[in-house]
Amino acid sequence: MIKKLLDETENISYFVYLTNRGDAFPKIGDSLEEIYTNLREEVSMGYTDLWVLKRVGLLNKHDTFYFSENDRTADDELKRAQYLPEKIYITFTFVQINEATSPMYTNSGGTMTHLTYEEAEEYAVKHIDKMKQKYPEREFYVLYARLVERNTWH
Repeated sequence: MIKKLLDETENISYFVYLTNRGDAFPKIGDSLEEIYTNLREEVSMGYTDLWVLKRVGLLNKHDTFYFSENDRTADDELKRAQYLPEKIYITFTFVQINEATSPMYTNSGGTMTHLTYEEAEEYAVKHIDKMKQKYPEREFYVLYARLVERNTWH
């Protein structure tokens, strides 16, 4: 799943994030209907929060990509959602140790919330620059998302 989320050529709109699981990104989809179909069967419940997010951007080793259509259409979905925090843009940081390994989610400090896409992008660029200074041989990725729904998953 992570490889697809970090591929700018993949046409992914939605994904699920579990706040305290080893498999933090268990499901992706092109529509909310696809996300919710069989969700209880595919994602085990148990003392976590389940966030449904819309992929709106990506910072990889070469460039920044903004999925403007996903960002624009997320406004309509947010109007239906309840109990969302003020900071609806979320960044997820991933690291690739070397070319032989796949990118991994860094749950320690890997998730940050932001008020705007611009704030998220500014944070991501600074964060990656800082990480590259510390670990120049590694590659880092930042996935930008908009929170669509937040559920307790017990």
